[in-house]
Amino acid sequence: MVNADFELERLRASLRARGYGQQDIDYICRSASSEMGQAISDALAAAVEEAAVAGQEVRSEDFVSELRAVALNNDYYISTDSGNLDFSEPPFPMMANLLKNPKVAKDGSLYKVIPVGSKNEGAKNFSSLADLQAGIARARDAAADASTTGREISTGPATFSGSFAAQKVSARNNTVRKNIASKTNQGGIKFRTVSSKQDPMKNWVQPAKNKDMTSTVTDINMRLRQTIDDIIVSVVQKYEETT
Repeated sequence: MVNADFELERLRASLRARGYGQQDIDYICRSASSEMGQAISDALAAAVEEAAVAGQEVRSEDFVSELRAVALNNDYYISTDSGNLDFSEPPFPMMANLLKNPKVAKDGSLYKVIPVGSKNEGAKNFSSLADLQAGIARARDAAADASTTGREISTGPATFSGSFAAQKVSARNNTVRKNIASKTNQGGIKFRTVSSKQDPMKNWVQPAKNKDMTSTVTDINMRLRQTIDDIIVSVVQKYEETT
């Protein structure tokens, strides 16, 4: 990556060689630093939003809720709170949980009539993304405030990365209901019977879900780093050509 601090020092040396006074040099470099900081924060926000949408497409609420941007030693990238990018789920047998507090049939088998399907399948996903976008908006404001105070180039993005993390999605209170309601039912909730006579390894098994976001985040980070390099170079070039 292009080193922003190095490029600002190069601008400072260029201005000094051209006869600018120290006060003018400080003002110009401070303006360039602020412009870089805000532009980098905007690039980070756009990258996080792109990653969040990708996470929503595979219904990975955990990925979206952990998303964050990181500003570290002149490097900027998207990651998660845990550092994990693979939120895939293995097959999940549900019969044991579904048959809690069952009724007993005449033949002694256990059974239970349960609701499946839900009209609100996408509500939690939308809420998670909305929380994230609200956090990004607040962080953009914080980054703008940091950028206008003349602090170091990394201050704005650091404020952004520290404050925008998505609000955690509430823990599931009913894991079984969420697992079996995998598709929205236009006719509303329907009912099915689960029975101990059914094969627990073939019936009522939540299929595995691929929620590995590694390649997606890697691609986003590659483009993000190039965008930030372009921002740094273009801002310095702008101030070199207009002073």
